[in-house]
Amino acid sequence: MAQGTFHDGLSSRRHSVSVAREAADLVLRDDSETILARWPLAEVRLLDRPDGERPGRLGLGRSGDARLMLFQADFNVIAPWCPNLTKSDVTWQSHGRPMLLWGGGATLSVLLLFFVVLPWLARVVALSLPGDWERDLGQATEEFLITTIARLDGKDPDRMVCAGKDGALILARINQRLATDSRMGLEHPPSLTVIDTDLVNALALPGGRMLLFRGLIEEVEHPNELVGVLAHEMGHLAKRHPTEMAVQAAGTSVLISLLIGDVTGGAALALLGESVINGVYSRDKEREADDLAVAIMTTAGWDPKPFARFFDRLAEDQGSLEETLAWVSSHPLSENRATAIREIQGPDGIAMTDLEWAKVNGICGGRSE
Repeated sequence: MAQGTFHDGLSSRRHSVSVAREAADLVLRDDSETILARWPLAEVRLLDRPDGERPGRLGLGRSGDARLMLFQADFNVIAPWCPNLTKSDVTWQSHGRPMLLWGGGATLSVLLLFFVVLPWLARVVALSLPGDWERDLGQATEEFLITTIARLDGKDPDRMVCAGKDGALILARINQRLATDSRMGLEHPPSLTVIDTDLVNALALPGGRMLLFRGLIEEVEHPNELVGVLAHEMGHLAKRHPTEMAVQAAGTSVLISLLIGDVTGGAALALLGESVINGVYSRDKEREADDLAVAIMTTAGWDPKPFARFFDRLAEDQGSLEETLAWVSSHPLSENRATAIREIQGPDGIAMTDLEWAKVNGICGGRSE
């Protein structure tokens, strides 16, 4: 029997589990002996080997989000049970050749259009867009996102916004403190709306709007982690990134649709192309927002190192998958971001008291279990 940590892929919770072999299955039980998962031994795959103090990761096949984290000693117990632990499910015929043929069809002129002309044009349009238009775009985007998330969660859109008064006042104070730093260059503090959903995310929208999801509040382990995320998203607003990317995404979708036509499902393919293309040049924007967030936290007297630990956990959870997909990601690698933040010598202040932190955690009615 071995001990490990299980992520079911459905929520942000981590489960301490015992791992045993029963017939042809790997059985995972929590502290109450409840079976959380039963994986056929032949389908267990190694995603990352354990390395010193860093646990290894196992999955059921190479698809799905469920993960079993094991340190070296426990991994040594499990490994002999799983005959296909290191078997590759990817072949040249099924993946390599189609990707090579698809990529080989791109021409230099199209690449220049998407990677040079369109980003430049999007920046010009974003900086010249009237404020009223930008605010209307942000409001429409926020309403669309709230409605969409409500439908996915099976909730009433009118009940998606968290209304805990004490927590909202504390977040408003933090929001005000960050926004009034002259380096932000904001005329007014952005609106901050907390959404009652398990999704672990925060978003900056055009027109000075930010969305914070309950799932992110539950995921972070320190007030300064949350403040770092808010400062990062506010940094995007200061640089007009949301408006620029909205213009760029719209242009990308239109151009790809024109190139391939809609008879082949162009709308869906345009969305895929938009995600890939935007990822190539938006990593610099993420670094800009990181740098501004850390600088402003430091000026406010708040320790940015917990913000680095937030990225450490992302790197631990995502592992080599994040490295494999770094070229298509709109964010720099989490491990690199954590390292960059730790290199900065900052103060050791905490943005909230324990009582304030508890009230922020209760803004949607308390932590979900």
